[in-house]
Amino acid sequence: MPSDREYCSACGAQLPALSDECRECGHEPTPHKRPWLAVVLSVLLTGAGQLYVGKVRRGLAWLGGAVAFAAVLVVAVPSLTFLAYLLPVAAAADAYVMAMYVNDPTH
Repeated sequence: MPSDREYCSACGAQLPALSDECRECGHEPTPHKRPWLAVVLSVLLTGAGQLYVGKVRRGLAWLGGAVAFAAVLVVAVPSLTFLAYLLPVAAAADAYVMAMYVNDPTH
């Protein structure tokens, strides 16, 4: 029967239910971030996936960059405005990588 209990990322001990820290080493577990959710959020709003995983400056940079890039394309080369759709795809890929990074206890 599978257990829905979590294990400490620092020492590997099983965490007690509803615990704020590991009884063995005192490590406070960080919440697991879902990479698929980070991707979906970044597709819906560029940079939102980065905000979800806690990378606030990175998320705001993606959002600001996307707005600036789209504005320049609309003003300078309207026929290439479709390129503005590439930034959310790149931001979604970055959000996935950031979620995996945040979830990795060895970083």
